[in-house]
Amino acid sequence: MDVRATDYDDPTSDNARLDYSIILNKEIDGLPVFRIDPSSGKIFAMVLEQDHNARPVLSGMRSLLKRGVDETPLLLVVGP
Repeated sequence: MDVRATDYDDPTSDNARLDYSIILNKEIDGLPVFRIDPSSGKIFAMVLEQDHNARPVLSGMRSLLKRGVDETPLLLVVGP
């Protein structure tokens, strides 16, 4: 899964650069459930052994940081 955003500032300026980050992340045994590539927005999730009859719901927060401007938090929910 990945997150995509578009910035219409001048593409040659730093203001058009987007960085992705997770600002609130669930942890299991001290390890984060989600990881995001800061430049591509590709999201990775921890692989869990689980009951095959149960459907997991994972949620986390991620944020889009636009250079020169405050970040914009967005909610990401993965599940049924």
